[in-house]
Amino acid sequence: MEKAEEWINYGLDLAKDFGPKLITAILIYLVGMWVIKKVIKGTRKVMSKSKYDESLQKFLLNLFSWALKVFLIIVVISRLGVDVTTFAAVIAAAGLAVGLALQ
Repeated sequence: MEKAEEWINYGLDLAKDFGPKLITAILIYLVGMWVIKKVIKGTRKVMSKSKYDESLQKFLLNLFSWALKVFLIIVVISRLGVDVTTFAAVIAAAGLAVGLALQ
């Protein structure tokens, strides 16, 4: 019985400490995805009026969408209390590799 009380108290403490962070992270994610959809929709309208090739437009929109989503995920993970400097370094290295490969 005493062990069960310890587990319940541990769970309540964990919920009290981590719950607000989790709720905030979920809200940031939902609002961020909504904003990304609106930004991509607006960018698509602007790009459709330009004289760029349609396949280039799709590629750039897809690239822009993925970049925004990765940034959003980093923000959400950061809000949960995880150190994101390692993620940023990996993403920077991947970006450098892709940039050099496209040359």
